Amino acid sequence: MNPSQLRLLTNRWPFDRGVQRAMRLVQLIQRNRVEPDQYEVVHEPSASLRLALNLHHRVHWTMYYFSRPLFRSTRASRAYRLIVRMLQPQELFIDVGANFGLFALQIARLDPNRRIIAVEPLPVIAESLSRSAEASHFRQIAVVRTAL
Repeated sequence: MNPSQLRLLTNRWPFDRGVQRAMRLVQLIQRNRVEPDQYEVVHEPSASLRLALNLHHRVHWTMYYFSRPLFRSTRASRAYRLIVRMLQPQELFIDVGANFGLFALQIARLDPNRRIIAVEPLPVIAESLSRSAEASHFRQIAVVRTAL
């Protein structure tokens, strides 16, 4: 993504600190200072969640820029409300195709005693999910790296 495309994107969607994050990311990429294992932790204070993203991979760039709106939209989604209504106390939650674990992290935040299994086959994204759970201090999330 070149700077003019980024400027257009940030003008269209000027989220909290998103513009600063996006500009910093472009600067790092242009200077080739993003290491293969460099993770950036994005903190969502209103939900006390942290998302660890590997800035070396393009898939993570969108999550880096849109992390706050994605956390908010996950909590506001019909799927999330349905999951919360259906789950019984102490019941196991399995997030199949967990991706970055937005649902798994939100459910772990609601009930710290609930066991959660997050299934994600892509190693780069599964590693991000593991690091996010660790950064958010959610020990009850087990990440399984396999396809179902």
